[in-house]
Parts: sequence; structure tokens; C-alpha cells
Amino acid sequence: MNYKNAFKCKKCPESNGQKGCPLWWEIVMTHETTQEKKIEKACGYTLMPQLLVLNYKQTTHGLWAAYDMRNKVVKNVGKVITAVKDKLQLPEELQFEVIEPGTEEPALIEGGENGTPRD
Repeated sequence: MNYKNAFKCKKCPESNGQKGCPLWWEIVMTHETTQEKKIEKACGYTLMPQLLVLNYKQTTHGLWAAYDMRNKVVKNVGKVITAVKDKLQLPEELQFEVIEPGTEEPALIEGGENGTPRD
């Protein structure tokens, strides 16, 4: 397609037809809360930052939801383990330390040959 007024930003033709500019975009945008659809007409230089921000928001939302769910599971499993540990009298060799979320894990004791504990 032969764009006669391509990239003449000072006198923008505001169209993407044959006499317009390839950077003039007309896209359908949907409002996040009302789901109302609206046609946005603008230069690609103006719309691109908005589209990149929208894309970032949509891709990271699932990531943060999964992160929150993982933290809730870890926290609640820790509470259950603590409750069970407090209720039961475990023999000394079966006792364990509960690691709370956000705290550092206890250092592992290095084993001897073939993973057997050192004396």
C-alpha cells in the first residue's frame, strides 16, 4: 500500500487509508470494570505505551494470584503442622522444627559417606 502522507507527524492525516499514515491505528478498547467497548483512534506513538501497560497488567495479574495462593497454602499448612505437633507427643527422634514463611531455613548438617550422619 502506498501511504502518501506516511510519518508526516506535523500534519497528521489522521487516517490509515491510501493517503494516510500506517501509524494511525483504530483499535477496540474494553473498559476493565464496565466492560464497555470503545474505538480508540490515535497515532501508534501515542497508543503503544498504553497497550504495553495493559499487556503488562494482564500478564502479571495471574502471576501475583499464584504467588498469593502459594503463600496462603504455606502459611496454613504451617499452622496445621504446628497444631498437630502441639497435640501429639512425638518421640525425640521424630520431632521436627516448623519453618514459618519468610524465615530462613535451618542449616543442613552435612552427612558422611553415602549420606550417613557423622558422629
